[in-house]
Amino acid sequence: MSESLSIEERALNYLRQGWGSRASVLRALLDDFGFAFDEHTLKLICLALDPFHAPSASLYTDRGKYGITVCGALSGALAAFNLITASVDLLPYEFWTEGMKEGGWIKRMIDEGWPLEKKIEAYIKACEKYGYGAHYEMVKRFYERFGTTDCLELEQMVGDPVSYECFKNCAKVVIWTAAMAKDVISAFRKEPSRFRIGKGNVQFQFLKE
Repeated sequence: MSESLSIEERALNYLRQGWGSRASVLRALLDDFGFAFDEHTLKLICLALDPFHAPSASLYTDRGKYGITVCGALSGALAAFNLITASVDLLPYEFWTEGMKEGGWIKRMIDEGWPLEKKIEAYIKACEKYGYGAHYEMVKRFYERFGTTDCLELEQMVGDPVSYECFKNCAKVVIWTAAMAKDVISAFRKEPSRFRIGKGNVQFQFLKE
């Protein structure tokens, strides 16, 4: 794909080729930041994301009781963020396993009866390297723009989910999300401290003001 294309054009081109919302945003961002994956690997990544997206989740949702229907464009953007920014040596939640070991920081703070604020401070320090603050920023911006992160709710706003209007709206979401994600990824790579977890930024839900 031409290097002269904008992130929006890249995303729209992939969408027109039939890659869908997740893969279109994912591929556009990977292209834009110079990350090359073969198509087989990209398809596997998209298959891994599929259970969280509407086509799969809508089949097992029981009147909204359960079912994870994250917008495909948003899930593709979050996946791209991790592929572009994360270290391949960083195992998810390794800090948790290590912390539970004898003498580890989690076991110690439990045994010593640390207050909640101190526990949260230690937890934040351990997990900041995972980029959770930037994840939050992307989800927050998406929600502020569309009022939801749920694919089915985005479709319901249009009306008929099988219509030109719905697909046009999906394309707009894909284009906007790709550009938004590029902005967050670029800012994070330049200055990760902008997205630190803590007061004044993303909060853990159980942290009281």
